[in-house]
Amino acid sequence: MSPDVIRLVVPARRDSLSVLRTIAGNSARLSGFGYDRVEEARLAVNEAAAVLVADGRSSSLRCELSSESTRLRVELTAEPGPSQWPPPDWPNSLEHAVLSTVTNWYELGIGNDTRIRILLSQDDDGTEGDRRF
Repeated sequence: MSPDVIRLVVPARRDSLSVLRTIAGNSARLSGFGYDRVEEARLAVNEAAAVLVADGRSSSLRCELSSESTRLRVELTAEPGPSQWPPPDWPNSLEHAVLSTVTNWYELGIGNDTRIRILLSQDDDGTEGDRRF
């Protein structure tokens, strides 16, 4: 079965994050995620997107959501990227703590690669699973 993919571009502003949260939540719900995991998907996308638009330098935010079976994969990219990437003091940030807690796995791009990739599984069994994007 091929994955369902949603691609969208929104202005890189905090008031655009509600669109991304809604689409992430609906994608998770339609994939059969339970209530808690749907809310975690919404939270993860919100935190990741907020990091990308925080410095106000970016003009657009690209989002690709791919749902297949029991997994939801999300890739967020700011264009142009934030002035400092990865964010200063990332390991001690609230956003890092949230993403580490509510996702099965996530990664930040390095240098000019200003992407954040997120993987959530329907059942949070503590395993990272297949990380392929």
